[in-house]
Amino acid sequence: MARRAIPAGRTGAILNIGSPTYHGGGPGLAHVAAAKAGVHNLTYSLAVEWAPYGIRINALVPGFFPHEDLPKDVFAANVGDSGGGNTPALRWGNPMNWLGRHLPVLAFASMVTGSIFVVERAMSLARGPRPAAFTPIREQLGRGPFEAAT
Repeated sequence: MARRAIPAGRTGAILNIGSPTYHGGGPGLAHVAAAKAGVHNLTYSLAVEWAPYGIRINALVPGFFPHEDLPKDVFAANVGDSGGGNTPALRWGNPMNWLGRHLPVLAFASMVTGSIFVVERAMSLARGPRPAAFTPIREQLGRGPFEAAT
């Protein structure tokens, strides 16, 4: 985008999608945490580099939200019996909550660049007194440390 916009004198906005794992990681999430840390740092670096040309870069970090593809144990660990799960907001969002309402703001906010917007109902701020039980990733996947996926 910048390769074409800068010589043409055009401005624009880039919105990256981040992940709360960039600062916390977790079992089986090394690949996601590393990739999203890169996305976040790319957001910061390019925002500074391309700001003089009117190109803004921000990132949106959606938190956990229940969906139909979640394994039952992941759903239970995050949502629990209350329906609001372990979120301080006592409710869950959906893709419209974080995509439909926040993307347009970030795309058109002309003075915002180099920002990471976390939209996740305060979960990262309030670590519950009883975190979900730790299960090694190999155990979750049902195989030993050196067994290939079948």
